[in-house]
Amino acid sequence: MEILQQTCIVRSMMKSKFISFDKVREEAKWIQNFLKNISCWPKPVSAICVHCNDQSAIRRAYSNMYNSKSRHIYRIYNIVKYLFLNGILFIDYV
Repeated sequence: MEILQQTCIVRSMMKSKFISFDKVREEAKWIQNFLKNISCWPKPVSAICVHCNDQSAIRRAYSNMYNSKSRHIYRIYNIVKYLFLNGILFIDYV
C-alpha cells in the first residue's frame, strides 16, 4: 500500500489524523469493492485496520462527545465515526 502524503496544512495533530482517516476511507472503500468482486474471497469483507500513533485522535474517533472545539472537523468527524461504528475501519494504536 502506498504512503499517503498530506496536502494541506493544519494547526492540530488530531485534525491532521482525521484528514488522514478521511483519505484512508477512500482507499478502504476501493479495497472492499475490489475484494467483493473476487469470487473466492470470504464474504462479508472484514474491517480495514488503520494504524495510528495519536491517542487523542483515537479517543475522539470512538467518542460520542461533540463540542464547539471540534466544529472545524465536524463533517470529517461524522464520516470517520460512521466508518468505525459500522465496522468498515478500526484503529490500532502503534
